[in-house]
Amino acid sequence: LVGQLNWAVQGSRPDLAFELVDLSTKLKTATVADMLRAIKAIGKLKDVIPIQLFPSLHGAVEKDWEIFVFTDAALANLNDGIGSTGGQILWFKDRFGNCCPIHWQANKIKRVVRSTIAAEALSLQDGLESALYYRKLLEEISKLEGDIIPITAFIDNKSVFEALQSTRMVDDKRLRIDIAAISEIKNNFNVQVKWCPGKVQLANCMTKRGASGMELLKILQTGKIPEEFV
Repeated sequence: LVGQLNWAVQGSRPDLAFELVDLSTKLKTATVADMLRAIKAIGKLKDVIPIQLFPSLHGAVEKDWEIFVFTDAALANLNDGIGSTGGQILWFKDRFGNCCPIHWQANKIKRVVRSTIAAEALSLQDGLESALYYRKLLEEISKLEGDIIPITAFIDNKSVFEALQSTRMVDDKRLRIDIAAISEIKNNFNVQVKWCPGKVQLANCMTKRGASGMELLKILQTGKIPEEFV
């Protein structure tokens, strides 16, 4: 069942990414309740027709295109309250709001973290690294140089956003390195980080149970980014 869910999540259903990550951590200790959750998750695959639209993006790549990356995290919601979940989804977008999904991923955050700000920062860092990678591919295809295509990352955690704007260091000494790494990317590689409300965070459903993924599926099916992000 987890294998079936993985196939669908990787191809067309990022809204069920958290169910996949959570169930994947229970393969050796699964209970009947976990089996029922897996069956229910498979049932959800049939509720929505998995359509993805890849619209033509208009304008010049170097002038009118932009990379959007949405990142989110949830603290200690895996492995009996020890592991945390991070999620990201990345789009190429033109100035008219047409957008093509390029990459999405949800996973257990690599290390145990003690706070939400740490989980969100690590997820943002991973998302920005993915965005830099795909921008480089696009620039090579288009024969562009010099980080011309802008990258915008959206997070719904104000603590991370404020830490990136402030010269004051965070209390967590280990986290200071991650914040500094994100700041370096932001300052040197044509990247900006913006805060957005949690209700419009498109990666929200990828990191926690019960979060609606309908808005995310709507964008995948219409190829249009919401107006508040254009």
